Amino acid sequence: MIQEFRVSNFLSFRDETVLSFEPVRDGRRSKDRGKGKGKDNLVHRVNDKTELLRLAIFYGANASGKTNILKAISFLVSFCKKRDAKANAPTGVTPFMLNSNTRNLPSCFNIRFFVDGIRYWYSLELDSKKVIFEALYVYKNNSPQPTSVFKRTHNTLEFNASENTISSTAKELLQLYCLSNLPFFASKAKVNIQLNYVDPVMEFFEDSFMDSEIENDILFTAAEQFVSTAPEVKEHLLSFLKEADFNISGITSQKEEVTIPDNLRNAILSDSSTPDPIKEQLKGRSSFNKIKTMFTHKVNNNGVWEEYEFSSQEQSLGTRRIFGLESYLYIMEEANNVAILDEIDSSLHPDLVDFVLSRFANCRGSESQLIITTHYTGLFDNSDLRDDCFWITEKDKTGASSIRSVGKIKDVRLTSKEKGYRLGKLGGTPKIESESAVVPEEIRELTLFD
Repeated sequence: MIQEFRVSNFLSFRDETVLSFEPVRDGRRSKDRGKGKGKDNLVHRVNDKTELLRLAIFYGANASGKTNILKAISFLVSFCKKRDAKANAPTGVTPFMLNSNTRNLPSCFNIRFFVDGIRYWYSLELDSKKVIFEALYVYKNNSPQPTSVFKRTHNTLEFNASENTISSTAKELLQLYCLSNLPFFASKAKVNIQLNYVDPVMEFFEDSFMDSEIENDILFTAAEQFVSTAPEVKEHLLSFLKEADFNISGITSQKEEVTIPDNLRNAILSDSSTPDPIKEQLKGRSSFNKIKTMFTHKVNNNGVWEEYEFSSQEQSLGTRRIFGLESYLYIMEEANNVAILDEIDSSLHPDLVDFVLSRFANCRGSESQLIITTHYTGLFDNSDLRDDCFWITEKDKTGASSIRSVGKIKDVRLTSKEKGYRLGKLGGTPKIESESAVVPEEIRELTLFD
């Protein structure tokens, strides 16, 4: 589980920005939040000293930086998973570009997280061409002070001999494979040795993060794969769709072979922008397998129940979205993974968004974490959610983004946080200049709790 994420000089985040999953003491400050409920399932106890939140929801005006905080986490995870790169290939990092100084400065990432109850700290500093600094620390026996596991300055590696005994040959190989535009983990993956504390961290980045949905719609395609290979996912989806008032009574998935036209194959192979691995897969292939999903709708005509089958292309955007979203969240919760979703409310009715997140919030015993953006303000008053799960993003006159937790905003105990947000008391709203803009009377009279 992620405890804390820090980023600076990346996209719109010029200054260091901190996303913390540690709960605020009075995280359920609203009058009716948590009333009459037992254990707060949005808070997971990692050990006797640490509890972590399972949800972070970002609000803000368009272009304020909501998506960029998701991109920052996603970039770090993707970079740590990279194993190969061409010589002189860029790292892929983008610094804050609205300042002549920061354009030439490195981007910095720090993440503290738990694996099997052990706390780690990974630090990365890089520019568009190379890694400048990289380090891994471990907090042994819940010590407040970290112990170094390895440090890397440019391509020079240093290991803590008290944590790992490494032969001179292994050190030479690790140094040899430590390329300037790749993480240390890429070097470690090529050398067949075990390193205490390094291997669990590599597995954390490899296995603990779901594919992020940022800008590209991946959920429906992923759901088709889940449903076709895991019967329990289909059973869960059918139960969910019934509870959510969809008239879908059946889902079937099967693979079908699709022929690749010669002109399309040749165009892809001759395109210089096509990655080499894709070209290798495409050579000699005349077809590929595609999953075809069919939905059975059950309706009542004149007192008689009838069923009709339709393809996925004939479903509404909302049906396709909820099919993908709920299967994605189900897999995430079962695997105790971290998921990153941009604009979770896309194509969904507000009541359905409330329903989905309330189910997530009440999932017992899960270590899964969900990080999302949304423009649906009704979630502010959802009694299943905590104040410290909400984050506000804003951008100043220099174009730099910042975030802050609603749970830490002092003296904001509004009868309706949704109305308070729309009024601007929490920040994160667009500054629309309009002479006709009139604030409704009931919002202007919004009061604070005693």
